[in-house]
Amino acid sequence: MPGFEYATWYGLYGPHGLTPAVVEKLGASLGKLAADKAFEARLREQGVDLHVGTPAELAERTRKETAQWDKVIRESGIHLN
Repeated sequence: MPGFEYATWYGLYGPHGLTPAVVEKLGASLGKLAADKAFEARLREQGVDLHVGTPAELAERTRKETAQWDKVIRESGIHLN
C-alpha cells in the first residue's frame, strides 16, 4: 500500500492521577536505564532503537497514532467480532 508505514513502539503508562513527582521519578529511572551502554547495546542487537521521551511526547504520539489507525479502520471497513 503506497505511503503505508508501521513501526512497533512501547510506552509506559500509569493510572490517571499519577502525581507529577512519581512521573518525574519514573522518567529519571528510565533515563538512567537508557544511558546504560550495555543495556542499549543489548537492545541494538535485537534491532531496537531506544528513545526515552517525555510524557508530553508520548501523549502526542498516542493521539496521532490513534487518529491514524482510526482512519485506517474506518476506511477499510474492519469490524471487531
